[in-house]
Amino acid sequence: GVALRLAFLAMLALWMPGGCEAGPTEERTYRPEDTIDCVACDYVWSRIEMMIGDAQNEAQMLRTLRHVCGMAARTQIFYPACEDMLDMAYGMISDYMSNLPVAEVCVNSKLCRAAAEGGVY
Repeated sequence: GVALRLAFLAMLALWMPGGCEAGPTEERTYRPEDTIDCVACDYVWSRIEMMIGDAQNEAQMLRTLRHVCGMAARTQIFYPACEDMLDMAYGMISDYMSNLPVAEVCVNSKLCRAAAEGGVY
């Protein structure tokens, strides 16, 4: 389930540096913290999915994103990714409301790389 996937991604953050991309649009060399940003994205959107399911209310989704990111950012390690997600909120919400899976929402936002690009997904 979701808990197992989150545990797996947390392990990847420790053992597989460079698996995800943190910046929303720029091309750059991958760093260990990029994997953390990918894990943060997966964690936040998995929580949103558990909390509201397939809701189609943009305002509710934005409130939930702000709430979940607010909680996750308290760890400080997820703070940069949460800032990026809040900056890209409407695009990410649009992707999610289009019934894209969490993994694709994170890849489309450039917080994660697809498996074809050497990433987690």
